[in-house]
Formats: sequence, structure tokens, C-alpha cells
Amino acid sequence: MTHRNLSPAAIDVYDGPEYRFARFELSALVADLFLQTFDAQVDQAELRELFIKHSGSSMAYAPPERLAFILADDRSNTVEDEKADVYGLAAIMWEWFLGSFPEDELPPAIDRAPSPEDTTALATAHRRFRDRLRETLRTDPDTPPELATILIKMLAEEPEDRPAAADVVASLTTAYDRIMAAWDGEADSRPYTVLFMPKQSASTILAWGWISHHPQTTAGAEQLTDFIAEDLHRARMTLSPHGADSFVGGGEREAKRAATVVLRGEMAVWFCDFYRFEDEFGNPTEVTENALVIKYVAKRSQPWVEEKVKKLNWTESRTVPPVKLESTTVDQDVLKRRLRGQPSWALLKDSLHPSDERTPAELAYQEAIDWLIDYQKVELDARIYPYQVVSSDARAREVLVRYDRDADQKRIVSSPLFVKYAATPELREEFGAFFQALQTDDGGTDVDLIDDMNGKPGKSVGTAEVVRREGPDRVVLHVRGRTALPDNGWLRPTDDRGSAIAFQRQRDARYELFDLKQLRSQISGPNTIRTLAHHWDSAGEGLLGDGPKAVREILVCEPFMALQGPPGTGKTTVTAAAIAAYLRRSPTARLLVSAQSNFALDNLADRVLAEIGAVDDRGRPVEQADSSSGLMPLRVTARGRSASTRVSESLLEWTRHRSATRLSLGIHRHVSRVLADRSMSMSSEMVDVLTEWQNLADGGTGESMLPELSDRVHRGANLVFATCATSTPELLSPTADTVFDWVVVEEAAKAWPTELAIPLVRGRRWTLVGDQSQLPAHRRHDVERFLRACLADPQQEVTQATFSEYLEAFDLFGALFTKATRGRSRQAPPLLRMSTQFRMREPIAEVVSRVFYPAEEQPVPPPADGLPVGSLKTNMESQPDPVHFDHPRVLNGESLVWLNTEGLADCRDEPHWSNPGEVAIVHNLLQDLQPFPRRKEAGFGDHPIAVLSPYREQVQLLQRNSLIRDHVNTIHGFQGKEADLVIVSLVRDTLRPGRTLHQLGHLAQRELVNVLFSRARRQLVIVGNFNHFSSISDAGKLWQQVCSAVRIYGKVVSATEFSAGAR
Repeated sequence: MTHRNLSPAAIDVYDGPEYRFARFELSALVADLFLQTFDAQVDQAELRELFIKHSGSSMAYAPPERLAFILADDRSNTVEDEKADVYGLAAIMWEWFLGSFPEDELPPAIDRAPSPEDTTALATAHRRFRDRLRETLRTDPDTPPELATILIKMLAEEPEDRPAAADVVASLTTAYDRIMAAWDGEADSRPYTVLFMPKQSASTILAWGWISHHPQTTAGAEQLTDFIAEDLHRARMTLSPHGADSFVGGGEREAKRAATVVLRGEMAVWFCDFYRFEDEFGNPTEVTENALVIKYVAKRSQPWVEEKVKKLNWTESRTVPPVKLESTTVDQDVLKRRLRGQPSWALLKDSLHPSDERTPAELAYQEAIDWLIDYQKVELDARIYPYQVVSSDARAREVLVRYDRDADQKRIVSSPLFVKYAATPELREEFGAFFQALQTDDGGTDVDLIDDMNGKPGKSVGTAEVVRREGPDRVVLHVRGRTALPDNGWLRPTDDRGSAIAFQRQRDARYELFDLKQLRSQISGPNTIRTLAHHWDSAGEGLLGDGPKAVREILVCEPFMALQGPPGTGKTTVTAAAIAAYLRRSPTARLLVSAQSNFALDNLADRVLAEIGAVDDRGRPVEQADSSSGLMPLRVTARGRSASTRVSESLLEWTRHRSATRLSLGIHRHVSRVLADRSMSMSSEMVDVLTEWQNLADGGTGESMLPELSDRVHRGANLVFATCATSTPELLSPTADTVFDWVVVEEAAKAWPTELAIPLVRGRRWTLVGDQSQLPAHRRHDVERFLRACLADPQQEVTQATFSEYLEAFDLFGALFTKATRGRSRQAPPLLRMSTQFRMREPIAEVVSRVFYPAEEQPVPPPADGLPVGSLKTNMESQPDPVHFDHPRVLNGESLVWLNTEGLADCRDEPHWSNPGEVAIVHNLLQDLQPFPRRKEAGFGDHPIAVLSPYREQVQLLQRNSLIRDHVNTIHGFQGKEADLVIVSLVRDTLRPGRTLHQLGHLAQRELVNVLFSRARRQLVIVGNFNHFSSISDAGKLWQQVCSAVRIYGKVVSATEFSAGAR
């Protein structure tokens, strides 16, 4: 955020000392007016009056470009960036370090718009004053030279000559010791004391082979002293917010967290704390700041250690001063005497403190995110298996490989989390079963062949196809191309390449999230500044129900807003309307629109492009000259050949290359029209220029402007659509500036916080849209089960308290609403849940409302039917018409029908969670439908039929049926979509008392069942054993409620008439 009015009056000083910037009111106001100046809604004079009113008395601290604007200099530029604040801060520091500004050259304040006569005099006075500031820094003998150099650069006349704020921090950090030494006189040459613990060093330094004698012997103690001294030579010092925790296994968490001082040597990372003396009984007594004690040590040669070390804040690190080593075995009284008068580590440590201290709650949140990242890393690593070649068939290029258990175990034991994960069969399958399960429709699957590097996966050397499984630990591979298969190596599903890249992006964004304090505070406790509502009086006009209110809430609430949209409430329509209204008022603003999936993103993007007039009524791009928006949209994709296959056809037109091609054609057409217009008078030089431009546009000269246009589209796009995974700086913009004025994320409840972090850290303002009552993040329930299993494992250090904290952190979107309900703060948080649905027939909607969206306040006594009162209401004007069938009559005019399979011998679930009998019923049902639902016929819409099942095996059975195949979808693939008629195959019908997971499987998940029941617009048909599901009292009585609601709002009929064998 650019302050735009830095002066001593804008800095509050608290005890500590602690300094805080204040008086940001000019920042938001000027930013809003700047955006409007481009749209000619506010004139330059009004802006100048605003600056004079708020900062005219502090112009001595203002940068030259602001003064030039106030003085109406034609060369001035009204747009300021952070470089203006860099100047202001330097001017403040000048007074702090050199005293008050020289009175004889202090320029006069500006309290009114200057006359033309005053302008020249003011400009001269201010220029002379700025020259004086820089000259004084060059000549003042009491200012350390390196500090003077930094301040002179910050006071440069031209913004581009000033360092960025981050560069200022880096320069001050590098020069800190020398600056302090210059002020303190000759630097203290005495060595600083570091204590080591000989006994504890045996399990680390000795065990790692760095010394050869036990450290509790005289020879070993000497070796240990020499080794530490050598390793700390040229070492760097910084802080670790979590101390040694996450670097070192075992031990007490609090003790590890206390060792926050990090000394990074050549071979080791030493985690230290101030030394605490002990009494004769070993009880801790007083603390001394004159000695650091090494509490923990980690090897830098371990990749995971080095990776974590790199993520610490080395920008503000210090050089470790010369040290003197002492053993903690020295008599305490002797040690006290030796440490008396020694230099203190406190000043060095204080200089390392981060600018914003983390609260215990923030540290706990970071710990939860770190655990999630570690888990996701293990999850990916667990899908890579080591192999050994058994035999090969050169002619068929087939190779039989077996699982290398020893190599796998050596890798697994390197991580306690991996040990736990690998020991859980539900999470990690055996070698043969894993690769067999990856079979694709054509009977094979691609795997990457990875060479072995010191017992770990190395580089990919080619690909192969899994032909078949031969037992639990063997598979046959068909090697592609001329790849030479190594005798031993590793196999990884080829599809996991993208997952590895996405994981790396999440891991990097995690640290950006930790460092973005304003976003962190909004996530932990959302609050808002309600901006002027009258700006948005017309926003959302034409929407029904609570749509207009939702649109205006999104626009009014800054910097944060979260919107929950239950099924059919039109959250995508509302979001698109809000974005369009914002862009109409601020057309030069930069927006990033993101979502977890390509489908959700493209669905929202289509709505936004239509709202802003970027496409015609058939969804085709409008020429720039014809577009009323004047915006430049861009659909960002990942790099690679297959990236475009995941983007809808309508949005492909807005990818970088196609947008550049369209612009090129538009330029060619426009220039051709100009050249053909006989009424225009042009010089021959102008004709030559336009002709050359025309040739460049069509490539007629052998040169093309497409690369240039493509780069300009990439740089100039101000309405950017990108999935969470592709919202990275390198993909969003070729320049370093990837900060957006507003980031909007759809489907936020379906993303992990680490996924959400990737787009969120790019913005200054954030809006999250989603529904925590629908499908959660990928494999969310697996993570919860694994985390719960860690509770009883002492190696995992997960307590009941951290278990709850972790789950709350993982469910970022849902936790916003949960905490708001729990807290009941005086000020209403910027959260809104929509409550009017437009998609479903009322009977279907009532089931969804009363089972999955109960009202917060329930009547007393409760309803007689035993179900809670729902919070969703149906907009009757937009309710779709009922479906009419001549046959079968049982479905005619009905909204909700359960075809009960009880007693049908063919409808028993089989191993691997499939039910061929239900496939036959679905087949016969579709075959009997008269008239058959077809797209855009007889009142049916774009998606007349969908057949869903929660189980992969059942989906595969359904797909083998030629009549059903074109209508089959998985539950996850159909979230966010809808169909007129939805048929659901539930599969399960076997009671297994006390084993809810086994008798329900995925159907024990409320969110998944919610999606199943909320996809149908006009008719929902459930195929399953009604008595089986209605008798299940586990899973929070979910299915008892569902079945009760079906009895009330639908009808249950026998599936007998549809139960003939499949054809």
C-alpha cells in the first residue's frame, strides 16, 4: 500500500520502542481518485486541492514528482508508486539522524493552489532544499558513510533512480554492523561466548562422523570445540519463528520452539537460546544474555533441512562475530565468573527480530500449514515406487520389474510422517495394486522412468506403459522410444508431474502468506471498512432474491469479503455482476479472478465477459473498437502442449496467443479501412507508415507483430483469469509487478489453504466465494483420518488441541463462518450466506435445505416431522416446470422419486463397491423414457440427463453401457453443474453394524451427499435400497434425515418394473 503522505506526523511511537505508520486516509482516497482521472470523472484541479489539503504543510517530505503535480508542471505524472514513500521515509530519517531541517532553506508550506507567479519560486525553493539535504549527507562527518549513501539514493530526484523498499531493507541489513560500529566507536573485539553440550552431541556430531572421539572425553571435547569453531567461521545468524521445531525430530516441542537463534555454518545449522544457569539439583535459575547455548543441530547435507533453512529470513541476517566456545559441563560458578562482562548477544538478536511479531495463534496457524505441506509432500513421494529389473523381452520391448522393498524402506524411514503414511494400507497400496489401479480406458497407463540417485529418485529418463500386473509386487512395462531402462530406479505416474509442480507453487506461496500480515489477519478474524454504498446503488439491478444485496455487499466491503452460495443460489451470477460493476467504475484497476478448477473458472469467466460487453450474444469476442468495456481480458494457462485442453473453447479465445492474433487481425482491418477511405487526407509518409503496419499485421513482409502483441497482451491485461495453481508471478505477468487491486476466488471451499494462498498473495483486496457444505478440498477426509490416527502416535506429536487447530486451518473458507458464529462479535464480519435458490423444483430444494442447510435458529418445540427448519427458500417465479413423461408413468410430473431396490436379487453390492443390478435399472429406465430427454427439445435445457454415482467402480460399469455412457459423471466432476433429470446410483445395500465407513464409504460424507441431491433442476431419481439407508443411524443420522425428507417431499416406489437384466 502506498501511503502518499509520509511525514513525522504519520509515525506513532509506542513503548518498546515500537513505531507504527498512521494517517493512511489519503492513500485510499487518492487511489480511488487516480483511477477515476483516467475516466475523466475527476479533474486534475480537484486532485491538486486534495493533496494541498492533506499534505501541503508537509511538502518538505514530499517527493519531487508530487510537488511538480501540485505546481501543475506539464511534465508531471499523477500516478505515484512506492518510490514516493521511499523518498518520504528518507526525509524523515534525515531529521532523525542529522537534526531538524535547516531553517534558512526550509521551503514554505503550500496552503492553497499557487498562482503562476508563485509556481517558479516554489519549485526553485524546493529544489534548493532537496539539494541541501543530499549535500549535507555527503559532507556530514557524524553520519556513517554507508547510511549516508543509502539515504542519498532514497532522496534521488527521479523515482526510477530510487531503490525499492525491499532494496532499502537489504542495503541496511548488509551495512548494519558497520553503521552501528561507526556510531559506537571502535567495535568490540572481544569474542562472543557459545556453549555446547558434550553429552547431547554424541547422538549428532559423533554419530554423523564429524568427530571420531566421544565428546565427553578430553580428546572428543577438543575435537568438538575445533569442529564447531571451524563451522561457525563466516557463519550467518538469523531467527527461526518456530525454533528447531520441524528441523529436529523428537524432544519437547516447547524447548525446540525456544531455540530461535539460528547460526548457519558450513556443514550444520545450530539452534541456540540464551543460556540458563542451573542450581545444584539441576533446576534452571537465572538467564544470561552473555552466552548462547547450542540446543539442537541439523545437517545441511540433508535436502529437506537445507530446503527449510533457505526459507528462513536471511535478508535481515547478521554475520556471526568471533566466538569463544565453552562446555556446559564447566562448574556453574566458574562459568558465571567467565561470562561476567562478556559481550551480550541481546543487541544482535534484537536486530534480527522480524518487523511484525507472530502471535501464538499465528504461529499455531503456520505450524498447521507446515504440517499440511509436509503431508502433501509425503503423499506425492508415496506415489513413487522403486523397482528392480527382473527380465526383459527385447523384441516386444517389454520389461518385468519388481518392487524394491529395501530401497523403499530406506527412503521411508527418513521421515516419521512418511513412516506413518506408508504403514496405512488405505493410503498407500502395494506396488502391483497401485499401478493396476491407474489403468486407463485403453488398458494401460503411462509412468515416468526415474533414475536412482544415492537411494532416492533422481531425474526422469523416459516413459513407459504399464501393460499388466503380475502379482502383488511385479508389473510388466512397455518401454517407449529408445529409452534404456535402468536396472534399478523409480516409477511415478506421468500424471503426477503436474501435481509436483502445483505442490511446489503451494509450498512457495505458503511463505508469502505468512509474510502478508494484512491477509493473515483477515483470515484469522475478518473485518471490513464499509466504503460508500451510494457508489453501487445500481449494482446488481435485475437480479432476483438476495442477489442485489449480495452484489452490493461484495463491492462495499474492503479489504475482505466471503460469500457462501448454497446450490442454485446464483453465486456465480452475483460474483460476475459485482466484478462488472467494479470495472465499470474503475476500468484501469487490475483484477485477478481465480478458482480451484478450470471448469469453475471458465464458467465464471464466461459470465464476467458477457457482463462487461467483451462478447456478443453468441459468446464471441467483440472487437476492441466495438467493445464498451475498453478492458483487456486474459485467460492464463499452464505451459505445455496439453494445457489448452483443460480450457473451455469459449475461453481459449482469450488466451495470450489467440488474443494477440485477434488484435493483429483487428489492426489489419482497421488500417485497411483507413487506407481505403478517400475522404481522409494523409501525407505520403503517413501512408507509408500505415502500409508498413498493415504488412506487419498480416506478416506480408516476412515479419510479424504477433510476438510483440502477445507480449503486450501479457503485460497489459487488467482482467486476468487463472486457476489457483497457475496464479504464479511468472505466468501472470512477465514483469515483477504482479500485484492486483482485487483478487476474487470462486470455489474457495474446495481448495486447500495452500492452494488459495497462490492467488491471494497477489492482491490488496480479497473476496472468497464458495460453499463449505459441498465438496471439500481434494482428499480432505483422508487427511483428517490420517491426522486423527496421529493422535495416538507419540512420534507424530499431534495433540487433541493441535488436531482441532489443524482442521480449522485446513478448512479456511468454512472456518470463517464457523468462527463468526462462535464469536458473535459486536461488529458484523464481512460474511454473507445467500438464501434464495433458483435451480431446483421446490420438493428437491426442501430436502437440500432441511438436511444440509438448517437455519441457525430453530423453533421450540422442533417441527413434528423431526427435521430441522431449513434456511433456503425457493424463488417460485423462476422454479422450473415439472417433467412430463408418457412412460414410465411413475415418473410423470414428479420431482423426487426413490426407486427402492430392496428385495431385488440382482441389486446386491459386490466387492470393490459396484452394483451391476443398479446399472441394469438405470439402463431400463432410460430405455423406457418417453419422450426421451434431448437437448433443447420438449422443454429440456443444455444438459437434459446426468447419471451419477459416488464410486469409481460403479462409474466404470455405467460407462460400459452404450445407452448410459454419454450421461455418466463422477460426483467431483459434476459439482457446479446441473441437469434437468439426474439419476443417482447409490450402490451400497449391505449392513455391517458398527462399520459406518464400510457400509457407506463416500456416502458417509455430508458434502458429497449434498452435491448428489442438489444437481437436478426438474427431477431427481435415486436408485438404491431405501430400507438399508433409512436404517443407518451413524454418520450423524445423515441418511435417516435424508430418507425422512424423501418420504415427506417425494415418493418411494419399488424398482421392480425396471429390474430386468441388462441388455
